Amino acid sequence: MNIQIPERLRNRILKYLDGDIFNGIPSNKEYDEYIRLKEGAVLEDTTLIEILNKIHSNADLIPVLSSVRNSNYITRVNEIAEKRDKGIQPEEGYLDYDLPKNEQEMQLLAEQLERDFELLDIGKEVLVDEKDRKMLMEEILKSIDFSREKVPLTEEQKKVFEQVKKSLIELSREQHPNASRVEELILLYNEIANSIWADYMKDPSHKIIHMGIIKGEYDKKVMSTSLITDKEVASFSYDGEGVGMLITPKRILAADSKDIGTHNDRENTENVSSRRHPIKLPQQIEEEIIKQTIKKNGENLNYLNNAENQVYSEIALADYEISGYIMIGYGDKSQDNQYIELQNLAGLEGRKFEYIDINQLREKQSLSPICTKTEKVEEIFDPQMLKTQLCKMSRGLKTSVFNETTHSIRNDEQQENNKGRSIDDD
Repeated sequence: MNIQIPERLRNRILKYLDGDIFNGIPSNKEYDEYIRLKEGAVLEDTTLIEILNKIHSNADLIPVLSSVRNSNYITRVNEIAEKRDKGIQPEEGYLDYDLPKNEQEMQLLAEQLERDFELLDIGKEVLVDEKDRKMLMEEILKSIDFSREKVPLTEEQKKVFEQVKKSLIELSREQHPNASRVEELILLYNEIANSIWADYMKDPSHKIIHMGIIKGEYDKKVMSTSLITDKEVASFSYDGEGVGMLITPKRILAADSKDIGTHNDRENTENVSSRRHPIKLPQQIEEEIIKQTIKKNGENLNYLNNAENQVYSEIALADYEISGYIMIGYGDKSQDNQYIELQNLAGLEGRKFEYIDINQLREKQSLSPICTKTEKVEEIFDPQMLKTQLCKMSRGLKTSVFNETTHSIRNDEQQENNKGRSIDDD
């Protein structure tokens, strides 16, 4: 009797086959066995029998893994293992699974395989969680070391950090660190990290922003934001310019100097991405963003080439308040329509509005101004010098070099006019 595999069970098998979980079983979609299985394999297929045996033997390993036994899943694992012992079992030997002869036996087999798959899912999750915890342990140790010289800490914060560091170093020596203890230390670190962020944000030059304007109520579980300061304004934009919202953070879930791939709708807000991410300290993020910007563009506060391999931080927030609006640009935008609209909107809502001029920040760091558009008169001056002067002209900066350049332009204009053409014709 040829019995078709139930749709849901076949899909579970295909998922594992696609992932090339089982050694020696082809995952290439061109194999005849794969095609037959996908189209609805019957239980007599040799490939299917091999898969069923492999699934069962792999599931047998899960309850004895030390990382699983030390995890929060151990109670559920023991419950499943007890039910599996009472269910359909493969015969001794290879390719000797006792296949069902009717629909009722097929149902019993399906129930047993569902238990196998649940164990495999738990095993995979535990191993991924363990890998993530080890990564978090390493990142937390780096942040604590960074804080020693570059973050103002209270005596209590220093004490807690040293305790966390000592315990994490001890746990890192174990092949399978105790999950509960590691989670306790991560939570302890996160509490101090959040308090450091709270103190850091008291400086008005430090801002958390969300690029883009959200109209109406924000209905996501987590909000993705970026940190900007008077030393770096890297944000989720292609050239550094843009509009957004000023955010007051209340609880930070993750913070890094790169995109962390936040799933804003995720129910489990403690794990905002497909992988867990640390809460890096704000001073640490600022320093890393500056280094990335210089490495990519040759200087700080230059985001003109941000369309590819974007440089910006991501701060994932579970609790926050929209406190105002912001506009970022390379010069005076007071006559810009967006500027006026945001200013009016902020006034109507009783919120703040701020304009960040990147060129003013560059000037404080002795960097030349940046223009997003340059007039076509490069043939008269060195292009880089001309670009600098045009930026100064557009921003109304009156320097001696500017006056000399302006005088030169006017003299050239008079000469060209005498020849019957103007520099504006270029």
